Amino acid sequence: MRKLKRTVLATCVLGVVGAVALSNSWAAQNRQTARGPEAYLSNADVQAIRRAELRDDDTGVGFRFTNNLIRRFVESKQGMELRDFSRGTDLQKALYIIRNTDDPDLLNDLVIRNDPASMRVWRQNVQPIVLQGCASAGCHGGTEPVGGLQLYRNAQNENVAYTNFYNLATFEQEVEGEGMFGGGMKKMIDRQRPIDSLLLQYSLPANVADTPHPKPPGGQDIAMFRSTNDQRFRAIGLWIEQGLVPMDNKGYDVEFAMPGQGSTTTPSTQPAE
Repeated sequence: MRKLKRTVLATCVLGVVGAVALSNSWAAQNRQTARGPEAYLSNADVQAIRRAELRDDDTGVGFRFTNNLIRRFVESKQGMELRDFSRGTDLQKALYIIRNTDDPDLLNDLVIRNDPASMRVWRQNVQPIVLQGCASAGCHGGTEPVGGLQLYRNAQNENVAYTNFYNLATFEQEVEGEGMFGGGMKKMIDRQRPIDSLLLQYSLPANVADTPHPKPPGGQDIAMFRSTNDQRFRAIGLWIEQGLVPMDNKGYDVEFAMPGQGSTTTPSTQPAE
């Protein structure tokens, strides 16, 4: 997949999908749902994902430094001067704190007030495509999701939208294949090799995909796109390649498991170089 400048990411994806805007109102984000809040990521988990996905060019993101965070952080770093640190923009200060401490008391007092660009594109543009194609009751949207991958359609809720993202970002599946590297465990979202992401491969017809979607009980082909030239396919690929932070897929400090699975803690990792 050809490298494109990340500055065109939002424009490209927005143009492909059209006016599929999700409501970000406070009421929608905090509305209770039939499944109950225990099925979804917590507000603290949402913050953990925002910290992990925050990038140096996320100039549209706002922050709150609570409980005298900046002073406490500076005092924890020998030789650092509060006056010097305070000269940075809020984005620069937030990123420096995220990248230079693993103290949860400090990190939890950094509030990222809105979505980094990659998560905004996920919620407004990529997620609607995924839910339309994959979240039916007989697929991944029912009470017994196929393959253990759970997606929720009530994604106007912020916590639900982040849960859908997290479930995809951490999902792996063993697949069959030919050749030395054909099979084995593959990731739903592969940041190192975006074209190998099951999210992309499973969206293609069986005679086009390198890794076809497992046949459903009826045996029909359930491809979302006809080919890799479909603009929606290319938009999702661009989002994975250029939008998401290139880190290990399980690089979130989140303890969560899809319903019916045991609780696991995914390790916090630094972005890959």
